[in-house]
Amino acid sequence: MKYYNYFHYLLFVLILFSFSNCKKEEPLPKPDNNNYLNTNGIEGVEWILANGRIYRENLDNGQKDVFDHFGNNKTTSCMNIYGPAAVLIDSIKQNNTTWYIENGIFTLDNLYDFQYTSPDDFTYTPYGLAGGTSRPIQVIWATNDVMTINIHEAYGTDGTYNFYWINELTFIRSGTICNNCQSGYRYGYEYGGIWY
Repeated sequence: MKYYNYFHYLLFVLILFSFSNCKKEEPLPKPDNNNYLNTNGIEGVEWILANGRIYRENLDNGQKDVFDHFGNNKTTSCMNIYGPAAVLIDSIKQNNTTWYIENGIFTLDNLYDFQYTSPDDFTYTPYGLAGGTSRPIQVIWATNDVMTINIHEAYGTDGTYNFYWINELTFIRSGTICNNCQSGYRYGYEYGGIWY
C-alpha cells in the first residue's frame, strides 16, 4: 500500500512538472497593427499602385508561398490568379493603377466610379462591379504617404491542387516616392518569385 501511494504521488509530480514546462506560444503579430494605421489620410487622396504580392496556401498539402505581382520588367498582373480578370479592379498595373476614395465613391484609374460601403474604419467595399460582385478592401497598414491593403480573397485550383489566396497591394500617395515602402513577408510563407 505504501508503494502505491508513492507511485500516485510521483505520477502527480511528473504530470504537474510536465505542464509547468509547457512553452506558451505567443501569437504572431498581425499586419493590421494599429500603431501603423492612420486612416484619417486615406480618403480624398489619389493612391498609385507601387507594389503587390500574392499570399497563397495549398489546401491539399499546407504549403504556403508568397509571390510578387511585379518585377523583372513585369508591370501588369491580375489578382484572379487562376483565371481572367472577373472585374475591372482585378487588372492591375504597377505605377499606373490609381484609386481615389471619398464620400461613398471609389474611383478606379480616374475613369470608373463605384459606390462603396465602409462598415468600419479599416474596410471599404466597392459594389456595383460587373456581375454584381464586390471586392472588400481591408486596410492593414497606413501612414500619410503609404497604404497597404488586402483584397480579392479567393479559393481556386490550378487543375491539380486547391488553393486559398489573398492579394496584398501597396499604394503610395500621388506625388511621393516608394523607397522600401512594402512590408516584409508574412511569417510562415516561402518566397516563390514573380507570379507569371
